[in-house]
Amino acid sequence: MGNRRRTRPRTDREPPAAARAATAATTGEATAGADGQAAEEQPSAVRRVLRSPLTWTGGVLAAVAAPVLVPLVQGGGLDLVDQLFGRPPLRVVLIGASPPEGGPTAFRTDPTAPADRSVLLTDPSEEEFTALAHRHDAGAVGQLDVLLLLEGGRGDVRVVDIRPRIRRSTPILTGAYFAPDSGGQSDVIPLRADLDRPDTSLKTIEKDGKSGKRYFSVKQIDLKRGERETLAITFTASRSTVEFDLEVTLFTGGELRKQVIGGADDGVFRITGAATDHRAYGSVYVEEGTSWHEARGKVLCKRFPRSRGC
Repeated sequence: MGNRRRTRPRTDREPPAAARAATAATTGEATAGADGQAAEEQPSAVRRVLRSPLTWTGGVLAAVAAPVLVPLVQGGGLDLVDQLFGRPPLRVVLIGASPPEGGPTAFRTDPTAPADRSVLLTDPSEEEFTALAHRHDAGAVGQLDVLLLLEGGRGDVRVVDIRPRIRRSTPILTGAYFAPDSGGQSDVIPLRADLDRPDTSLKTIEKDGKSGKRYFSVKQIDLKRGERETLAITFTASRSTVEFDLEVTLFTGGELRKQVIGGADDGVFRITGAATDHRAYGSVYVEEGTSWHEARGKVLCKRFPRSRGC
């Protein structure tokens, strides 16, 4: 058989279009045709959709989402997304915390174990010496330089204050003393805090090197999203060993908040005073080339001129 078009057989309930048109012309009834039938069926279809549980669920979700989507479209979207995903208003990155260039370090305990001695005598890498210092509770002697990067998170944030919180104060560290062979001037540090004093607030540094005014009493740091500010802070101590962290006070979203910044060593920064006599230390090490060796004789007196017998 050839390919002939098959048509749907009509029933008595569905008269031909010509017959329907003639009947309409005779009776005066309006005929909508195919489009008219769809228009007549639309209200019932709409009613079915409106009565659907899925439609009501979608309506509730739209009502809940509207307060979120409208501000998103109106320009506050990034801040709102950050808030929904828990991004903090201020991000603080600890870039580094160390003695100044050429500054000494003291250990709480003397590294006398063979493995420790081996590290000191075989050109230790920075990572190896840092791990050794961590095991023996090391602290910078006299001065600790901390470099912080502040970055605005969501919305506008104002850093109102940064100050050290003293967590523990103990006698100076006398397990071992490490004196690098290269002394030198550290970079100019814009802020300073003396942990020997009751007032440990951050202060500016005057041209003569003395501490000036409280930094955050005359200036505050305003950051928008993505803006950055770097702070270099020098902490000093001479009377004891001080363990501390940093508490940042910031104003955001119409309220004051606190944020704590801890050091890499058990969540604290550590600084210690120096003994006046080298005999106070279990061992004194000086850097020779790429390794450490115990100091003796005149070398000790050069480092500790106030020692008995020097």
